[in-house]
Amino acid sequence: MARKPDNFSIATFNVGELKRRTYKMLGVFEKVKSYDICILQETHFSSLSDIIFFDQIFESKFKIFHSLAKSYCTGICILITNKITVDKTMQIFDIPGRSLGIQLLYYDNKYIICGIYAPAKQSERDAFFQQVLYEFTNVVHVTDVLIVGDFNFVENPKIDRYPD
Repeated sequence: MARKPDNFSIATFNVGELKRRTYKMLGVFEKVKSYDICILQETHFSSLSDIIFFDQIFESKFKIFHSLAKSYCTGICILITNKITVDKTMQIFDIPGRSLGIQLLYYDNKYIICGIYAPAKQSERDAFFQQVLYEFTNVVHVTDVLIVGDFNFVENPKIDRYPD
């Protein structure tokens, strides 16, 4: 039996549109291939036909979960390396293009991984996080939860934003 690793390597990237951009997909693959779990934001995939080529590149290395975009600048993808022996993986919620939650059963432990791509506008972001919270209240109790992604949060606009 394979030895259970003590930890996972995890990365998150805002990829800024992969749709129909082969060279960019290959670059992203090179960047993420050494990680166990990757969350990609802003893929811009909006249909199954958009993800076919992406999946062909990534499926040799990863289990792939998509949340398709409902608007131009959205889309989430969670990648889990095939090196991790997972007993069961299932998608548990999807806020189209903005958030994707999956549950892993790994050595009798349940984990939830949630990829986030929050809206940039404060009013939309508040409503979005209320919806994410609602989704979590409908999930079976799991103590190991990882929420990763682009939260579009600016703590101090004077230092976190370029001047207009």
